[in-house]
Amino acid sequence: ASEPLPDKFDAGAQYQGCLVFLMPEGAELTGVIFRGLGSEQPITWSGEIDPPPAPKKPGKKAGKKKAGN
Repeated sequence: ASEPLPDKFDAGAQYQGCLVFLMPEGAELTGVIFRGLGSEQPITWSGEIDPPPAPKKPGKKAGKKKAGN
């Protein structure tokens, strides 16, 4: 669940959160802009983006045989 951002960030303050962005297949992400709820300036992230890791394949279950073997 989302939590509201602090009203003010002092120098060196940190905040950790998580947002999910969906993109159509084949699209390229070049940056993200976060526009808060108030009148503050937006925060922009851009640069080299690491691809997500490949999903893990389900493991084989031991002791299970195919029919006919």
